[in-house]
Amino acid sequence: MSGGLLDKVLNFIGLNEEEGEEFYEEEPAKKVKNRPNLVPLPGKSTLKMMVFEPRTFDEVQAIADSLKSGNPVVVNLERIDGELGRRVIDFLMGTTYALGGHLHKINPQIYLFAPQNVLIEGELKEFRDKNFMGLFK
Repeated sequence: MSGGLLDKVLNFIGLNEEEGEEFYEEEPAKKVKNRPNLVPLPGKSTLKMMVFEPRTFDEVQAIADSLKSGNPVVVNLERIDGELGRRVIDFLMGTTYALGGHLHKINPQIYLFAPQNVLIEGELKEFRDKNFMGLFK
């Protein structure tokens, strides 16, 4: 009886092998070629670089909307006078700042505005030391 009790205790705690329990050898797993899983990232599939050449101040809203949509924008001010160009740049600087974006001056008449999700690397040597108003890189 003590053997039966001891067997029951050992069985209960899992130290005694039960009779009739069968053991099987595991089959080796089949080798599968490792292929990288390509998963498309959610969000925009294509980033568009928008180029604008405004002639009136009324066009600045469309440029700002493009920035708000997450697109980098190149603005060419060569065809408008200095005061109007200054107003356009001021408006777009405010928009870019509010979006946490970046501004790069390509030349005195051409500017690159980029929203926060676009990283701009490198600078033109001529403008490297002229950080535009100290606000943007």
